[in-house]
Amino acid sequence: MDYPEIGRWRDSHGVEYVELKAPGRASLLFQPVPEAKAGKNRLHLDLAPTSSGR
Repeated sequence: MDYPEIGRWRDSHGVEYVELKAPGRASLLFQPVPEAKAGKNRLHLDLAPTSSGR
């Protein structure tokens, strides 16, 4: 499934964020981490459920 880019912005510190969103799917937000890579790539997930009204 393709996730089209819906947002790209920089915060007040110049850090760039990219948000991807596919219809009916969760958003994916990418942001850099300040630490240098020290081994394998890592992925950190923050899940924030919302009320669907069901």
